[in-house]
Amino acid sequence: MKRIYIIIVLTAIFAGIFAGCEDQEDTWEEYAGNGRIRYTGKCTDVSLKLGWESVVVSWKNTLDPNRENILIEWVGGEQTGDSLLTKDMESCTIKNLGNVTYTFRVYAVDKEGRRSLGAEAYGRPFSMAHEALNGFTPVVTKCFPLGEDKLVLYFDRWQNTLAAASLRYYKKSSPNELVTLELTDTDSILKQRYYVVDNIDVNKEIAVERKGQLQELPGVDIVFNSLPLDVHQRVFNSDFVREIQTHYFIDELDENFINTVEVLEFDYDLSTLEDLFYFPNLKKVVLGKNRYLYEAYKDAVKQSVLADTAASRFALEVLHELQGVEVERYNKHYFPKPLSVLKEQGYSQVPTTLNYFTAEGITVSPSDQTGYNAHPEFLLDNNQATIWNPQQINSFRQHELLIDLGKVETVSGFKVAQDATSPISSPWDTKHNFRPSLLKVLVSKDQASWEGATFDEDNEIGNTAGEITLLRMKQPKEIRYVKITVSDQAYYANFGIILADFVAFSE
Repeated sequence: MKRIYIIIVLTAIFAGIFAGCEDQEDTWEEYAGNGRIRYTGKCTDVSLKLGWESVVVSWKNTLDPNRENILIEWVGGEQTGDSLLTKDMESCTIKNLGNVTYTFRVYAVDKEGRRSLGAEAYGRPFSMAHEALNGFTPVVTKCFPLGEDKLVLYFDRWQNTLAAASLRYYKKSSPNELVTLELTDTDSILKQRYYVVDNIDVNKEIAVERKGQLQELPGVDIVFNSLPLDVHQRVFNSDFVREIQTHYFIDELDENFINTVEVLEFDYDLSTLEDLFYFPNLKKVVLGKNRYLYEAYKDAVKQSVLADTAASRFALEVLHELQGVEVERYNKHYFPKPLSVLKEQGYSQVPTTLNYFTAEGITVSPSDQTGYNAHPEFLLDNNQATIWNPQQINSFRQHELLIDLGKVETVSGFKVAQDATSPISSPWDTKHNFRPSLLKVLVSKDQASWEGATFDEDNEIGNTAGEITLLRMKQPKEIRYVKITVSDQAYYANFGIILADFVAFSE
């Protein structure tokens, strides 16, 4: 009986399945009309090659006999467009595009106009407004009016992407005559790096014209928009400004200082001296006067250097030849090779007119470790043969020294002397690695209030063997206490510092 029941159930199930299949086919026929819906094969691997205000769209077609056309649509911002192509095409150039990011969609289309699923790609073509153009050489990096009818040009380094460049300006002697000076012709003014344009009206429009290619877009010559030169805008190098500020105690290089200063002094490393062109009444430039090298070592120690010696040499030579500016140089600072424009002054000596104060005492923090004496009192003895030399350790320290002059004195500045271990007879002595080049100096009358001694609390000092630096205050001050902060110098895993003298003086 159970077996009969099972056979009946199975028979019913199979009958239902076959009946259901037939009904499903009827359903397809009912909703698909004349037959099953067939989709056109989708395009694949869409890619973009960005061009100048144009894009080349590429893709791959699938094998599909029903494909009749290819349709490309694009949209970017408010701009839209489309293009209907023949069925076997696999690339298309779209032109007259703007400075926006576009969405490109590629469809395969059958004979009845039905589209495949779309394939997308996104891209922004190059144009005059594209930021890539901002990185193209400006050709002229700096310009300086010189007198009434000259302009000094400093050029960018030559780039292979630059095809042509010219300078457009009006003649000073003929106000309505427009001149085009070719910078990239056979003799190539541009490759000289610096140039003086004569007979130019610096108060009229001056512009650079450029033609070239972007590295991202090789083979396409671009005529760039004219680049106006604001010849009266000053763009100083920061280290140049800092050197002047600290030497002359000025907060900024204002019009009055720029237009009236006649003598400028420089002592420490600089990027370049080209900014000297900004000073119309400059009469003299003094180099290295305030670095008092140890006489016996003056030819063996590092001198002040320039990052761009050639640009600085050109500036001094032009200023000397055309403006009559004198250039005095002490020791061998800035120019390792002879330079005809330099008036050599030899060895710079500490003035003999200084009156030194004998301090009453000095305290140091952190203090010496038990059993070690760094002799901070040697800083006060005005004797370069004795040194303050804290014990070297394996961790960094910042030392604070408090000097008491004993009573209120009228002080003009401070003499800072480095250890004079010989770099000639003892070049491997580790003392050479622990001379500081920077220290902070505060002064006070009563220790209740403190103020910076110089223009900046942080003072650069010469750190060659035996070198002396005079830290002058803007004007003499009545003080009793001096607070010095100086940091350890690192040499491999050792931290230490060494200094010979720190003595107050009047003059």
